[in-house]
Amino acid sequence: MKRQILVLAALAVLGIALDALDLVDWLRALEWTRARAGGTAGALGAYLFARRLTRLDVSAARGHRLFNILERQGDFFTLCALRVLPGMPHSAINYASGTLALPLPRFLAATALGLALKSYLYSAALHIAATTGATGLSDLLRLDVLAPLLAIALLLLPGRFLRRR
Repeated sequence: MKRQILVLAALAVLGIALDALDLVDWLRALEWTRARAGGTAGALGAYLFARRLTRLDVSAARGHRLFNILERQGDFFTLCALRVLPGMPHSAINYASGTLALPLPRFLAATALGLALKSYLYSAALHIAATTGATGLSDLLRLDVLAPLLAIALLLLPGRFLRRR
């Protein structure tokens, strides 16, 4: 406990020093964090909630496809690939990961990277759609718009096998 207080105090002093030296614009940093970390923070909340509630009994989740995939292959690459896949329910990934008590650092890193990639690609796709005059949902759900997301997911999955060797 004493070490944690010292680390917190050191971080506070570092933050004050960075501000005093005008090395960090905290308002911009806060805006950046809100724009990019909200999904990761929400995922963390769901993970911790599921982990806390299901410590004793995971039998209700057994038999669900996503749960079984994560139980067998809950590595960084699989988690990240699932995050990037279009239409994948993030809440199911969060709750299954928490229920299985997958390692939190791996879960958070894969969540942050997967959501960052997906956000960037969706933003780029929307920008392209807006500049090309897309008029409806069918213009956004074209294969050429979704292909980068699918490609990244497919590229992340072999990383799992390379990591195990």
